[in-house]
Amino acid sequence: MIPNQPDVTNKIFGLDLMRVVAVLMVLGSHSLWLYPQHRNLLTKALDFSGFIGAEIFFVLSGFLIGSSLFRLYMKPAYEKGSAWRFLRRRSVRVMPNYLLILVVNLLVAAILGYSVAEPFRYFVFLQNLATPMLPFFPESWTMPVKELTYVMLPFILFGLALFLKVARCKLLLFATISLILFSVAAKTIFHLQHPGIGLIEWNIALRSVVIYRIDAVLIGIVFSYIYLQHPSLWKKNRFPTAVVGAIFMGSIVSAIALFNIDIGAFPIFWNILLLPLMSISLALFLPLLSEWKRSAGGLEVPVHFIGRISYALYLVHYSLVLFLLKYFVDTSLLSLGELHICALIYLTVSLALAWLIYTFYEKPLLRFAAMKT
Repeated sequence: MIPNQPDVTNKIFGLDLMRVVAVLMVLGSHSLWLYPQHRNLLTKALDFSGFIGAEIFFVLSGFLIGSSLFRLYMKPAYEKGSAWRFLRRRSVRVMPNYLLILVVNLLVAAILGYSVAEPFRYFVFLQNLATPMLPFFPESWTMPVKELTYVMLPFILFGLALFLKVARCKLLLFATISLILFSVAAKTIFHLQHPGIGLIEWNIALRSVVIYRIDAVLIGIVFSYIYLQHPSLWKKNRFPTAVVGAIFMGSIVSAIALFNIDIGAFPIFWNILLLPLMSISLALFLPLLSEWKRSAGGLEVPVHFIGRISYALYLVHYSLVLFLLKYFVDTSLLSLGELHICALIYLTVSLALAWLIYTFYEKPLLRFAAMKT
């Protein structure tokens, strides 16, 4: 999930809407845990929406953080200390919420008698670096994908600027595209080493592993480069690029849902092509949404509200709220109406808890950190 960004991005309605759509897609998808015996076209759509929502997180995060890093890198005074300061500011936004929910999850696991293997890996974002995600705190898999990318890139950029006398903008683009190609190459090697992989294994061993997924974040960074280097082109083509993105996305969904492009028959598509194509499709909506400054309707208040609490909402909704609800309530014995009530409780408690964390923990810490800088 994407922590709250600097005010300049928070005020752009379209980007907040993108963030809110992503988190609601994930919440809707995870709510299906309450309905294991009810499968229809709607539940399949909700399940797939969770996949799309997670991919939106990566692309949007790369665009927002990439814009900040690009502006910093273009300054003549950029050096190793600049990279450390970038990471320090990033950690202030990311770590307090993450560590709080991680510790609470560990306490809940201990109270309920669950054994957590190698919990130290979660504290340093190494739970899914090059191996399948551990079963504990499963929604945290997105955090290492983003944060380890942001750890690597500033120092790679510093090294390139130190040894290559080339325009900084070109160095950033070169580094980003090189890392994208590395990630695609890693997926290609995975494909060759895992013939006949099933969808469940694909989801755990490829889709959720850092070295195979950093390209999603980096594609967002490439689009931030276009946004900053070619602003007139960006604005002028915002509608055509959104149309192309919709066509790409529609083609991917149609290929999977309507034409039965399954992983068994088309492993190259799933292992190598699907995820980068999904990232590019979603990134093509960025020009339109980044230029959508204000909402003309009544959506602005709820969108900005959920946008502000979205990071906390993502962290608490599954392993805490939904897991505990499932632990204490045997939903297999409930009627469909009762399951709907459970789903409403799950969403309400998740929103309320996220608001409390944002209001009394995240926001005060961010204000304190801002006073210190």
